[in-house]
Amino acid sequence: MRRQQPSRGAAALVRGNACLQCRARKHKCDAGRPCGPCTKSGKSARCAYDASKSRMSVLEDRLQELQSSIKALESHRSRNGTSPPRSSSSSDESLEQDCVSSHWTRLPLPGAIRVVKHAAPRPAPIFLENPMDILKLPPATREHLVDMFITDCSRFSLILDETRFRQSLTLLPSHENAPHPALINALILRACTSPATPIRQYEPIFHERLHRSLTDSLSKADRLLDFVRASALTAYYYYGKNRWVEGHHHLSSTIRFAAGCGLHAIPPLSAVIRPNCLSMLNPPHDLLELGERINTFWMLFCLDRLGSIFTGLPISFPDEAISTPWPCPPEYFRDGRVQLSHSSSIASLYDMNHTPLYLSADDIFELRPKSIALLHRAVMLAERVKSRSFEDMRMEVFIAKEAAVRFAESLPPYRNTGDDNRNSIFICLHTTAQAAVIMFLGLFPEDNRGRQLQAARAALQVLKEINDAEVSNLCCLFAWTLGPIYDAVAQAVVSLEQADGSPASIPLRLELAVVLHLARALSVSWPCAKVLSEKIERFLSEGVDTGIMAYVL
Repeated sequence: MRRQQPSRGAAALVRGNACLQCRARKHKCDAGRPCGPCTKSGKSARCAYDASKSRMSVLEDRLQELQSSIKALESHRSRNGTSPPRSSSSSDESLEQDCVSSHWTRLPLPGAIRVVKHAAPRPAPIFLENPMDILKLPPATREHLVDMFITDCSRFSLILDETRFRQSLTLLPSHENAPHPALINALILRACTSPATPIRQYEPIFHERLHRSLTDSLSKADRLLDFVRASALTAYYYYGKNRWVEGHHHLSSTIRFAAGCGLHAIPPLSAVIRPNCLSMLNPPHDLLELGERINTFWMLFCLDRLGSIFTGLPISFPDEAISTPWPCPPEYFRDGRVQLSHSSSIASLYDMNHTPLYLSADDIFELRPKSIALLHRAVMLAERVKSRSFEDMRMEVFIAKEAAVRFAESLPPYRNTGDDNRNSIFICLHTTAQAAVIMFLGLFPEDNRGRQLQAARAALQVLKEINDAEVSNLCCLFAWTLGPIYDAVAQAVVSLEQADGSPASIPLRLELAVVLHLARALSVSWPCAKVLSEKIERFLSEGVDTGIMAYVL
């Protein structure tokens, strides 16, 4: 049989000399005129070659174009009194991790990680006016947004290992250890909500990009832990917009997916981990990666309980279904200290035979979910008492109340550390714990107003230490906890004024003024604080001498 001769240009084909259509579609071109692939696809008329420039010439022209752009940006920065961005080397070097074998094994400590040193947060970069250009995110811009995000993580209970996270940003976007675009878009969208950010006007663009990237991650089962974290941040974004029902609905779907990944039932760290025990997720390579999963679950837990408190909607799954150990700081997973610590979970919080540990300031990550769990239990039981006999629930309420009292007593004393963000977290811990105690005591038919006032005053001792900088960092949960504290003090004021007259209640009215000041400051962001401030104003203004009133407020 006679073989078909190749087209005339096939033998002379050189890499980079394919027709423009084959280059665009990444087809193998035979250099025919027209070529074979274009002929078969019916696009012979579009088959054309770039004969004017070689591939090397095109690349050289592109290089000159980029260099000109850099010079233009540097010139623009110089005219505005800022120094040009420093170049930073990037590497797609993968994280050195110990692999998990296919047999039962203990997870190794994290492997060697190249430490990326970063200076203090850089000032906000100057953005181009075209919205399509901002999507390219120059390195200096991205660095600024990352700094904002890491500083802000504690607000929504996200615990990141900063070193590993920053290193992952230097990898190619397609690298398995690089953050999924969904997480990056969630990071940027979160930054868009800051009043000081220069990209606030582009918030709708990044909101749309986030939802597209979440869909892409889920459809391709690509970096699913990042999908879970980005989805949780999306829910918190809705919370911050006071779209609570929408945010809680979005989070509920995320938590059910996380439960399918086994994040709610991670075995104790002292036990061996079977590689396939985490279902849809690949087995963790080391303790640090396992810690990311544990800490991610407790972020979901905190946001889920928070949404339930504000909306009254049910939680995604009950406490009884949770066996994942309490979260720890990333450095505990990095150096192996987590294996020496206790590995209890939420069940131990209500175990009356369990001796509570006196936790230090370093255990802030464990304290937060405990405080939120107790407050949510108080809110849930208060709702159930309305439709059931208290005597049928007395033991359940008693156990939860004792857990809240033990937890409040075990909290480290509040001390100003000089870190406004960390101070705000500890302030919220104390107010949340005392608010839970006040609510539990209020469920009993017995008169517990004295103990409720004691808990409220313990919280007020912390509230009086708050400065204006810390107020701006306080979250919506703190605004909510001011309500039970106000109720306990207001009840005491009414009792004193009925028994001894108004002079005896003046010290308590002064303490209510502290709550009023904080509620007013938070009312700009959180409607619940605005409602509370109006309620306190009405209470203080009824039957109070104008002279005293002027002094109080």
